[in-house]
Amino acid sequence: MVGEESMQKWVNEVKNKTQPSVTPDIRLIKVGNKVGEKISNNQQAILKLMHSNLYISAKKLSGKIGISSRKIEENIKKLKEPGLIKRIGASKGGH
Repeated sequence: MVGEESMQKWVNEVKNKTQPSVTPDIRLIKVGNKVGEKISNNQQAILKLMHSNLYISAKKLSGKIGISSRKIEENIKKLKEPGLIKRIGASKGGH
């Protein structure tokens, strides 16, 4: 599967709390309320890093992507709104 089908399968797996079996073309994922608002480069990087390590911290994401921890948190919030990511577990020790 490529493109839209792959991306939709990945989104469904993430929403159903299963380990994603495919890596989608995350540039196709839309976030936000504005029509056509697509995922940013930083959000793409966050999703890729989270896909490879479910337990990565915001601090480590900040270091790897090169933006502040505050901006990481803002981007994570934007990814949570449409259900692309969801916290599982407690504040400490969860993922």
